[in-house]
Amino acid sequence: MKIIYLNKEDEAYENFVKNHSFGSINQSFIWGKFQENIQGRKFYCLAILDDRDKIIASSLLIKYKIAFNKNYLYSIFGPIFDFKNEKVSQILFNEIDKIAKKEKSISCKIGPIIPLQFVNKNSLDALRILKNHFKKYKFFPSCVQQQQPLDVLILNLTQSEEEILNQMKSKGRYNIRLAQKRGVEVFSSVDTEIDLDIFYNLFKETTERNIFFCYPKEYYKKMVEILKEKNLILIFIAKLDNQPLAAAIITFYGSRAVYYYGGSTNKKREAMAPYLLHWEIIKEAKKRGCKIYDFWGIIPEPWIDEKNQWIVNLGNKILNFKTEQEAKKYYLEKHPFKGVTQFKEKFGGQRVSYSGIFEKIYRPFWFNFFKYGKMI
Repeated sequence: MKIIYLNKEDEAYENFVKNHSFGSINQSFIWGKFQENIQGRKFYCLAILDDRDKIIASSLLIKYKIAFNKNYLYSIFGPIFDFKNEKVSQILFNEIDKIAKKEKSISCKIGPIIPLQFVNKNSLDALRILKNHFKKYKFFPSCVQQQQPLDVLILNLTQSEEEILNQMKSKGRYNIRLAQKRGVEVFSSVDTEIDLDIFYNLFKETTERNIFFCYPKEYYKKMVEILKEKNLILIFIAKLDNQPLAAAIITFYGSRAVYYYGGSTNKKREAMAPYLLHWEIIKEAKKRGCKIYDFWGIIPEPWIDEKNQWIVNLGNKILNFKTEQEAKKYYLEKHPFKGVTQFKEKFGGQRVSYSGIFEKIYRPFWFNFFKYGKMI
């Protein structure tokens, strides 16, 4: 086995990421190009090759510069590897350690999208297996988990349009038809001036309403400008009487379309514009040959353990409840995804659970300095 570093786009690397069950656009070379256009960021793109020079593991690592000339590393939805292969794991994490040492990073985060259902039928057992695996390389659940959803909603696009509509909740189908009846229109664009402004205004309104995080507009502009070079992104906007009511940024990579960012206004909510917006996105994703539509984050479901205790996984810790009702009540009162979950679930689909973000600390003093400073 050997390790290579890529400084330009490579077809073999992209095919590996696109076709891997755990791959995503966040591990593509072009995502690295997008990230390095954000001030204070750079990226490493590495791959492990077997004896026949075939890629068997990879990682796109982003370096984030923070205050006092410090930095941390983060492999968003990565790395991509067979966690059951100890030799590959050892080589991969040794190389990450070398990069962290070279950059004098305070920590490194990883967030591989290995579905818990893939590891074990019992989600709690699967989580324990993955935690034990990453523990060998001194990666532990990160204290910051909100950067990646623990649960996502996946819609199977290999079905016909009629089959997709039929598996939706009746209210979802009804709202799509209602929006069509009321004259809502949906169009797509990569315009980074007028249409990006429309998206950003709607998205900012939504983040303020739901207390979500929002980057400056320049971040989304760079994202669209760079990903559109490879036809990997579209801005979708739903209007009624020429008034924008809902918008979304969607990425298309390999077999996966992802609902990356979205927003809507409280005006004319009775028009049900977001439902038609996503129906048109689904149809576009099917035209592009995507097999799944990833609706992104939803509220995780509580699990039951061997002691008949109900478990709520927060990624960095696990909470115990005596009843399922108590566990669900906690989520409904505390979780910011309550409203978006109710909306997304009307489209049907299947829930997929992930283990969350793991982090290795290289410089404890500076790590704790930033951790507690942020809390204060």
